[in-house]
Amino acid sequence: MLIITTDHTPIYAFTFHKKLLFTISWNHSVEDEQWEEVYLANDTNLQLDYTRFKTYGAGVPSSEGHKSYLQDGWIYMTEIKRSMTELIIRTNSITNHTLTINDNRYSLPKNQYVFQTKTMPRLKSFIILLIANNEVTRNE
Repeated sequence: MLIITTDHTPIYAFTFHKKLLFTISWNHSVEDEQWEEVYLANDTNLQLDYTRFKTYGAGVPSSEGHKSYLQDGWIYMTEIKRSMTELIIRTNSITNHTLTINDNRYSLPKNQYVFQTKTMPRLKSFIILLIANNEVTRNE
């Protein structure tokens, strides 16, 4: 299960079997261009798979990934394979952060978000899904 919390409260929760791809996108605050990072969640960790952006500028890593290329106006840095047990994202009011999972988009307004994967019994998963769904309803 992928659980996204803010202030230690689950706001989004997603069940998956073996792996789940998700994208975090935002407008770069300096370049004012769209950026995207694609992650792979599995039972034990999160992995940054690749990133894509429109222009090189502030914050672009110079040594990430094993392959970089230009396609359809996007610069891709692929095969990054950076693993982590949690991902912490701090958003602000001008970057318009968005989470995309299975073609569904979820807004990430100004706040701090913690992304983690957890393996747990079905009943506990169900309870977290209920809590997260209530949070989504209250935030919309």
